[in-house]
Amino acid sequence: MKKMTKRTLSLVLVIALVFSLGITALAADPETITFNPSTYTVYVGKSATVTANLNNYNNYAGNSVTWTASDASVTVSGTGTVGSDGKLTATVTGNVVSSGVTVTAEVKDGSTVMAKGSFTVIVNANNVKSVVISDSTGKSVSTTTLYLAKGNAVTLNAKNVLESGDAQDANPFFMQLA
Repeated sequence: MKKMTKRTLSLVLVIALVFSLGITALAADPETITFNPSTYTVYVGKSATVTANLNNYNNYAGNSVTWTASDASVTVSGTGTVGSDGKLTATVTGNVVSSGVTVTAEVKDGSTVMAKGSFTVIVNANNVKSVVISDSTGKSVSTTTLYLAKGNAVTLNAKNVLESGDAQDANPFFMQLA
């Protein structure tokens, strides 16, 4: 009878040990960090600020946040720890044209990922959208036809208006009617 009790007790201990290890292995998945919108578009050389609010952030306050981009065509820098407001903020910069780079944020407690989320960044070329022509005094030349009398000259300045809304100076050009 003692042999039976020892075997039964050993079996119960083994089952309890396996069960407890099984529960540890089945720990909850990390909380999902939701970025809204889930896709951001930036122009080459330009940046966008991305934010997300972490649910249950009181559980994560002070934990580290790691930001990674799946490709070097996007640079990402963001908050390093979860603040008391639960807001996660990152700046993404487009380096070269890309059809989609995944940026991931992970909230960690040591090496354990507590919360995780990602979004997509599309990087567009910053093409010239229009050209603004002005005279040497800076006055915009709004007509498509410029009349010059014989022997007169004019120096015109061009400014490229990019798709991002930025403007960049182009080389001025000189015209003279002979």
